[in-house]
Amino acid sequence: MAKIFVSYASEDRDFVRGLAAALAAAGHAVWFDRDLKAGSFREQITAELSAADAVIVVWSARSKASRYVLDESERAVARGVLLPVRIDASELPLGFGGIQTFDLSRWSCHADDERFKIVLDQIAQIAGHAKGTMKGAASARPPVRFVARSLLIVAAVAVVCGPALVFLNAAKRGGPAAGTGIIGMWMADLAEALALSFICAAPVMLWCGFKVSRFGLSRTSPVLRRAARIYALSAIAALVIIVSAAAAGVTAGLSALAALAQLGFVALLATLVIAAAAAAVLAGSHLLRRLRA
Repeated sequence: MAKIFVSYASEDRDFVRGLAAALAAAGHAVWFDRDLKAGSFREQITAELSAADAVIVVWSARSKASRYVLDESERAVARGVLLPVRIDASELPLGFGGIQTFDLSRWSCHADDERFKIVLDQIAQIAGHAKGTMKGAASARPPVRFVARSLLIVAAVAVVCGPALVFLNAAKRGGPAAGTGIIGMWMADLAEALALSFICAAPVMLWCGFKVSRFGLSRTSPVLRRAARIYALSAIAALVIIVSAAAAGVTAGLSALAALAQLGFVALLATLVIAAAAAAVLAGSHLLRRLRA
């Protein structure tokens, strides 16, 4: 964990709030003038600025005209802890154009955004040098054990999708046949559907959990957000499949309800399978890149 001081113009406070939240989610302690206490403001700012492991200056058309931001940035340069980011296309202040500045003008404000990972890597390097260590960027962020959390999400997905598959399958068959083994048949179908849903969801959630763990995050929302993107693309591919199937006449002779259940069953199953395959391909590609590196 690093102590981060954020220097900015007051007009950019909304952006800084999002930045501070993302930094905190990544395990860093963040200070900006929101945390000022009653008393000598200059003494507080000076103390926090001097104690910071890294100083992020947010350059914009507003901040480059602020003498306070310029002064704080100069002090950070003198200590070798300045990390400049820009949030618009305005020119950098005189004297700062030669310092590498990172563009966050299109940043999503999500802590697991690749643009933000560059900032996290830079913080790790700056904080490591400031503390006299030579640790790499990855080791400077806290390790996150993502497997258990990802598998809990997989179980939740299975609990939702398993019964849905059983219901749709029964509906497309017109309901279970009468007999004494109805309950046993339903339980067998449910167990099979739960297992299938778990197996299909596992690659997706483990991959998304792994990707998020690279940012030092311990929250579930970034994992779900990444998984939602994979499932959304998979659902589009599944939609193409069911449209093609309907056009080929696979639902011919079925009642409207049975036809709808048939298409729903195929759509859900295809979405789960395609998403699992996509996650497996992504994980395999990542592994190959690591082996070649």
